Amino acid sequence: MKQDFNKLKYEPFFWSRLGFCFDPPMLDSKGKQVIFSRNFAKYRKIHDEFRDAGVKYHTTILSSGWVGANKFDYTLTDEILDALLRDNPDVYYMPRVKLNVPPDWCLENPEETFVYFNGPRDAEKIKVLACTDEHDWFGVKQKGYPVNGGLNDFERPNHTNFGSSIALQSLSSEKWRADAAEALRRLMDHIDGTPYAKQIIGYHIGYGPCGETTTWGSWVYEPEHVGDYGISAVKNFRKYMADKYGSIDAALKALELDCEEQLLPPAPDVRAGKKERLSDFMFHSGNSLLASDYYEFLSNSNVDSIEYFCRTVKEHNPDCFTGAFYGYTAVGGCAHAGHLAIDRALSSPYIDFLSSPKGYYKCYAGQPGGEQAPAQSIARKKIWLDEIDNKTHIDPRNRGEVNDFFETKTIYWREVCKNLSRNCGYWFMDLGEGSFSSPGIMSEIEKINVFAKKINKKPYKSVSQVLLVKGDVAKRKHSFSADLHQSLEYKLQYRLSPIGTPVDFLRVSDLDEIDLSQYKLVVFGDTFYFEDGQIERILSRLNPEAVIVWNYAPGAVLSDFSYDNVKKVCGMGVCEKSESTTDHPALCIEENGDVEVLERYDSGEAKIAQTVHLGRKNVLAADPDLDTSDYRRLAEEAGIQLLAPEGVTVYGDNRFTSYFAGENDDAQIEINGKAITIPSKNFHIKY
Repeated sequence: MKQDFNKLKYEPFFWSRLGFCFDPPMLDSKGKQVIFSRNFAKYRKIHDEFRDAGVKYHTTILSSGWVGANKFDYTLTDEILDALLRDNPDVYYMPRVKLNVPPDWCLENPEETFVYFNGPRDAEKIKVLACTDEHDWFGVKQKGYPVNGGLNDFERPNHTNFGSSIALQSLSSEKWRADAAEALRRLMDHIDGTPYAKQIIGYHIGYGPCGETTTWGSWVYEPEHVGDYGISAVKNFRKYMADKYGSIDAALKALELDCEEQLLPPAPDVRAGKKERLSDFMFHSGNSLLASDYYEFLSNSNVDSIEYFCRTVKEHNPDCFTGAFYGYTAVGGCAHAGHLAIDRALSSPYIDFLSSPKGYYKCYAGQPGGEQAPAQSIARKKIWLDEIDNKTHIDPRNRGEVNDFFETKTIYWREVCKNLSRNCGYWFMDLGEGSFSSPGIMSEIEKINVFAKKINKKPYKSVSQVLLVKGDVAKRKHSFSADLHQSLEYKLQYRLSPIGTPVDFLRVSDLDEIDLSQYKLVVFGDTFYFEDGQIERILSRLNPEAVIVWNYAPGAVLSDFSYDNVKKVCGMGVCEKSESTTDHPALCIEENGDVEVLERYDSGEAKIAQTVHLGRKNVLAADPDLDTSDYRRLAEEAGIQLLAPEGVTVYGDNRFTSYFAGENDDAQIEINGKAITIPSKNFHIKY
């Protein structure tokens, strides 16, 4: 059926564990697929409750039927479809389909297998490890599959496999793409033969750990456990480099390598490891440029795979929604994970939506919530679907983080208001198998749905005067640093949010394409890299009265690396601090007559300073540790209308404004001359 693709944004989804099976598939002694729970009646009940609350779009994990090398079985697939859709014509379904290979595929295709740094480079040695305890099937550092937050753990068959030598498929493997696409076509053909074909609205494509389209071993960075050093990856990397530089010889010259045999994925100590000097920390020449190019290759290979499978869906049915998890730039391993080719994904005609799990930092009542990806930026060109995976007070996983029904209400209203203010869609997620099993909670979900539908009838326009700018390309331009990433992602996002006024969240690449005049406070995060001429274009288009805040080493890499670049960008220079206790070079600000120092390190060196540069006030935090009070003060200095006191998170746009009070104090706000008190951990919405 012909579909309105805006429904992905305007219609909420519901996700449950119905169909949650092992990935890759596991078979019991009778050859039947193992599933975490067959209590289908329990799952169906909550699906029916969400349907009755106005949520007609549903999603779960659906077995692909690809259970072994060249082996297919749709018994479990049919069970899942029947459990959700039988006698349920008012529900529409977008299954999440994981396309990781069955482990025995690696026996037949060792040269297409993902290999960690500590693994073998020879096909026969790789084959020997396949389907043994040295074969990592999950790519995440834990023993079992955590179900219900640890309420019951299912042991993996090879439970010691994290830290082993090989994983499943290489994400650059053309053989895997072809075989997985064939499995996807077979699945779609099978579903077309069921009574439920007209209820299938699309396919959410997944692979890698938990189906989140990330490379194996990338979630927790461990030097010996990164990849991909497999045969396919090396071959495809060399081809990528020859295409990028024009020839292998040109690539070798640019990277200062002697021969093609040296053109390999960079070793862990190049990708990460403490660097004392900023010039060594930034990837800009020679061997360090190899790391930047390899991260670029990983990300492009990942999007190649996503696009390949989405195209397969579109060729089967052009009216099907299709997309994947992608763009986790707030996650520390995003460069290793291959999540930095966002603009490639946004330009694809085959990808309708991107998504990610929620931000797991500061996500309880009284906290601002957040996101793991630049959702508002992505929503400018594609549909963004946010995963509202928040605990409720009755969630079996709850360990006192959510105390009562009122906190549950606050959390879910906040998450929906956040997504509406970003012009994004979302799904409610029952990861706890019982998170919503309460008439009171379901009544609130129904109220939220009525509110969201009313808001979405009106055209969206941002009204924020504060802008946070992220630079995802910069993440492949420097060595991995857990400390710096935490400061410039989670801490920056969650310190800026509760300043009492809405904050927009965009990427550097957006700034060439939108009107910037509304923003009076612009905060640049991890913007260490700008393309030629880009920073000049951005600065010329910003509001001339805007206050600009920079962090760490803005623009350190322009056409090339230079310490002087930082001064060109913000009017203040940086140098290495005399002592460092971080996992990245510690910087201080060079002092001269035009620089006003606002804060010093204990050692006396300048930590935060300001100056007038190109006619505007510029603030530089060499240690990116400004707090909410600092940003609040700068917003006031910029003449921004603050709608609520410090500590209150405000989500809104031209259609509504929502206020979420902090953890400890009641908030006093004024709306249309009327004083309103918002109790701590509570909220108020005006529309």
